[in-house]
Amino acid sequence: MEGELRRAKRGEMKLQALLYRLRKDVETAGSNLAAFDNLRDVRSLQYDVDMLTEKCKVRRWSPQGLWYRHQDGLRTAQAHISRIVLGS
Repeated sequence: MEGELRRAKRGEMKLQALLYRLRKDVETAGSNLAAFDNLRDVRSLQYDVDMLTEKCKVRRWSPQGLWYRHQDGLRTAQAHISRIVLGS
């Protein structure tokens, strides 16, 4: 169990370092850091949706039922994605 915790912590540290380096690369290239951060947030939301979808499959929950329970959060995520895609 302790070994798994160490591996998970190393994985988290690796991802944080990767994100830091990617942000620096974007900044060095003269690109918009805000757009990069927005895209990171969108990808994070997409990951959460994928994880919930898998959880629904395992527990045999209805995705439609979850949709209605979490409708506001999904609308917010969709609006965020639209702003990034449309550049508004």
